[in-house]
Amino acid sequence: MKQLAVMLCVCTLATANGPVLAEDVNPPSWDRAAPNTTYQQWEFSSPDLSPLPDASDNPNGVLEATVEVMDQMLWEFEYEGRGGVWPLLFLDEDYIEVPINNTPYDASKEKIIWIQLTWEATQAGKAPVVEEISFPGGPYTAELVEEFDIGPVTSPPWMHSTYRIVLPENPNHEVIRIGGEILVDELVIDTICVPEPATMGLLALGGLALLRRKRN
Repeated sequence: MKQLAVMLCVCTLATANGPVLAEDVNPPSWDRAAPNTTYQQWEFSSPDLSPLPDASDNPNGVLEATVEVMDQMLWEFEYEGRGGVWPLLFLDEDYIEVPINNTPYDASKEKIIWIQLTWEATQAGKAPVVEEISFPGGPYTAELVEEFDIGPVTSPPWMHSTYRIVLPENPNHEVIRIGGEILVDELVIDTICVPEPATMGLLALGGLALLRRKRN
């Protein structure tokens, strides 16, 4: 009976303090079910150095991420109320790389990458380094779109940051790298392949020309 009571107590604590759901609180503006889109989400709930996404919708095939750290034992099952935390302690040496398969290469379409990252600085002033490292001409540094304290109350606080990377062409494949002297809790990445503005303008002109022909 004592063993059962202890097990029940442990289970209760695990439920109360265990991993929360992915911080998908700032999704992209596009429909995730639309053509030429992908969605991948990682919670890092195990010390696996090649984790598959915990959730995904990518018709082009799902790939493993790569966690590069000095010591695999640095992974924390639970830290400050968050489950599955990777400490990236050394700049340029510790990082997480996420490869994403896309629709076939198309130079007439640009690629928008939307990244949500839940993280904590290891000390004041530290911040994530988010890049696209595989596309020719890169790396492409991500633009910070939005950032806010997401809790729990800690110092430094846990932050939720949203980033955007725009590639001038749609590649077959890209690799996103998350680095910086930070702790990483969760990661959500969406992509969409869209016509470039110039291409959209040509399509609009073509449509007008066709309409004029029909009228004549």
